[in-house]
Parts: sequence; structure tokens; C-alpha cells
Amino acid sequence: MLIAKGGPAAFPSITPKTSKNILLLTSADVDTLEDVVRALADVKGTELPIEWLEPEQWIEASARDDVGGKQRGWFEARLRVLEGFNEGEAEVVDSALGVLLGRRPERGVDGVGRLVGGDGGFTWHQNHV
Repeated sequence: MLIAKGGPAAFPSITPKTSKNILLLTSADVDTLEDVVRALADVKGTELPIEWLEPEQWIEASARDDVGGKQRGWFEARLRVLEGFNEGEAEVVDSALGVLLGRRPERGVDGVGRLVGGDGGFTWHQNHV
């Protein structure tokens, strides 16, 4: 957790977005889910085809092919999150993080490349119950 001595008043160029003085710490760019898939493909040096399915088809295919054995309900809930992303609910951009860092924040797709690429030390874990 980032705590600034003096709170938001210590950074007069940052305007809290809520009555509770919550600062939005976001990237300066919006990346789509397709951008993230392309970043993963670039890092892995392979093609990851993008196929758009109808919601029911996606739920069925995901539940059927899931190596973690998650139930159908998990994918129904996940679909709601993904639909929200596609409808722009995560398209939030604010300058506060750049002001606090003193530099332009890293883009989401660059973070994906850094975390998944590099020395190959990344391991995928399914920690959903």
C-alpha cells in the first residue's frame, strides 16, 4: 500500500476522484484483452489465435477443457467480468500514478511481457477454489 505523508494534499496536482479521497492508480493507456493475448504471443514467439464465441459456447468450452476442474458456475462468473472489460468498464485512465512515480507508468501489455517473458521463471498456477 502506498501512503504519502500528508495524504493527497502532498500532491496538489492530483485530484482524488471520490469523496473518500481515493486515487486511481492506473496506466496512462488502455489495453484490450486482444492486446494482452497478442503480448503473450509475442513473448512466447508463437501465434495465439483469437476466436470469438457466443457466451454459452465459451462457458461450455471453458468448463469442458479446464485442467483445474473448475465448475461451470466459475466460468459463468468469469464471463461477466470479461464482458465488463469488453464493454469498457476497465477503461480507466488517470494521471495520478505517473505523478507519484515521476515517470510514465508501464503499460499492461508491457507488464505481461516482463512477467511472462524474460528468464522463463514464470509458472502458471490455478489457485481458484
